[in-house]
This record gives sequence, C-alpha cells and structure tokens, in this order.
Amino acid sequence: MLSGLHQLIVLDCASVQRPEAIALSRLCDGTVLVLEAGVTSQQETNAACKRIKQAGGAPVGVVLNREKLAFRQKRVQFA
Repeated sequence: MLSGLHQLIVLDCASVQRPEAIALSRLCDGTVLVLEAGVTSQQETNAACKRIKQAGGAPVGVVLNREKLAFRQKRVQFA
C-alpha cells in the first residue's frame, strides 16, 4: 500500500521481544536491529535474528547505538 507511494519506508518498532514487532517484521522487506554497544550480547543478537527469520522476516543489518559512550566506558572490545 505505502510502497506504491514511496521508495523507502522506515518503521520504528518495539523490541523484538514484543510479539507485535515480530509480526510486523514479516510484512517488511527487511529488518534492521538497533543494538546498544557494550550491552547487547552476540547471543541476544543471534536470538533476535532467529525469531525474525522464524516469523518470515528478513534481518538485513544493524545499527550500533551509544557506541561513543561504550568506548569511553571500555564496554566495547574488538578481537
């Protein structure tokens, strides 16, 4: 419906822990996860992607939020 009027539509939703966000993911072309630097674990990220895929959605990328704060507090490390 909206895709016929606009080239790109961005929907801001609740956490993937909420069922309505998972349900909405299957109606979109792709889902971008917003992760908090130094807080969101790899395990949580993998579980979120799995839930999205199980619902018929497509995880396509991530946004790393609060990255500068995490580096100052030394919560982010690179291998």
